[in-house]
Amino acid sequence: LWKVTTAGKASFKIEKGKLILTSDGVTDGIFLYYVRKIEKEDITFEVALDPSGIKDAGAIGFTKKLLIPTVNTDINPQFIATFMGVKPTGCYLMDETGNAQLAMSVNYNPEQHIFRTEIAGDKITFSIDQKEVGELKREASERYYMITPDPYTSHYAGSISIDWIKIKGPNVQSVELKAKLATTWGKIKD
Repeated sequence: LWKVTTAGKASFKIEKGKLILTSDGVTDGIFLYYVRKIEKEDITFEVALDPSGIKDAGAIGFTKKLLIPTVNTDINPQFIATFMGVKPTGCYLMDETGNAQLAMSVNYNPEQHIFRTEIAGDKITFSIDQKEVGELKREASERYYMITPDPYTSHYAGSISIDWIKIKGPNVQSVELKAKLATTWGKIKD
């Protein structure tokens, strides 16, 4: 159900019970994807993560298709309904049209936070630490959920530490642990 796509020397690992996505250089990039395409169903994604390792800007939300990191001019049009510009001190919301339109700025302290995106009917609600920070109209017919500290191979870098991810919806099934990395992370989080 999960896939990591990388470019350059970007990597991921489990350390102290957390999944860490790292992109050390400007020619690197990394995405963590929930690979099941989300279409018309209602679904909620909630992730507890620490953005303090992001040097420039990350993203938590959706893309139109599964992507590998590349230059920003190719990636930016693919983002929809996303916490964008995620940094240790704040972020903003991108709307459903994918044109990097500023929907709302959010400020917070550099520590672990819970980012929640809920799609219900024709609206998408964004929350940070159980506080609603924005609501957008649902327009795109399909999408993929992703998390990245650095989607580009052109000028960003950084890391993100993920403690846990919860997914709720009528079509969401429990995960059967098979891979060694998933099993390790799953056992730690049980």
